[in-house]
Amino acid sequence: MPRLPDPSGDIVLRPHTIGSLIVELLAATVGVAVAVDGLSRGSALAVLGGTLWALAFAVGGVIAMRRSTKLNAAGVTICDGLRTRHLSWPEVERFELLPHRRGRRDHIVIVTPEGQVAMPHGDSKSLALRIELSLHWYQALVSRLEAVRARYQ
Repeated sequence: MPRLPDPSGDIVLRPHTIGSLIVELLAATVGVAVAVDGLSRGSALAVLGGTLWALAFAVGGVIAMRRSTKLNAAGVTICDGLRTRHLSWPEVERFELLPHRRGRRDHIVIVTPEGQVAMPHGDSKSLALRIELSLHWYQALVSRLEAVRARYQ
């Protein structure tokens, strides 16, 4: 089961791990090797395929690694990989756990006066498969996020 963050300090939640990024960069290396081999053999299709493979894995991995939610004294900073959005604590009404739905990634949202804001956070496949255990873990995570919000407001 994923480790819950300590609510006594700042919290950073990332859905993508360093290990996943390393695997993706290794897969990109395979694409580069295919492209280099295609160059030596004069195969434009191998060069194009290897280059696209390498770019897809490298760029996708870096963008996924940038996805994060940070809670600190200034508020909540949400980075979805390409854009960064900052919410100050007065804008945050509460954190809410959405009902489980098959295929949903973001189970926790931040409720603001303008509506709900999806929050990237760690998710475990083992938790997604065990819905009852998942529910307890997410409720504990929401209570820890609320503790941080209460401390800074």
